[in-house]
Amino acid sequence: MANNGTTFIQEIYGQTYQLGLVETQDQFSQKICGKSPRWYSVVVSNSREPSVSSLWNMAANLNKIGSAERSRNTKRVILELHDKVMAKLQDKTIHYEV
Repeated sequence: MANNGTTFIQEIYGQTYQLGLVETQDQFSQKICGKSPRWYSVVVSNSREPSVSSLWNMAANLNKIGSAERSRNTKRVILELHDKVMAKLQDKTIHYEV
């Protein structure tokens, strides 16, 4: 069964695919996540959460792609994806004082 991190990365992949930002999982791994071509398939098959570095890469790349997008609707959706990634990143990096 997929964990929340795996489900999250599958959602981001699915939305970037539907938007036409990527055509393959390998392209998603490289273009959106800044990782090696097989990264996405390894993360999903092993039910792993995306690392902090991959989330940073996703946020930066989605922001860059969204900022360059000409269609207002597509730009809005891409920047919403960016915000989802930033929220996930914040969840992973918040430290609680004891």
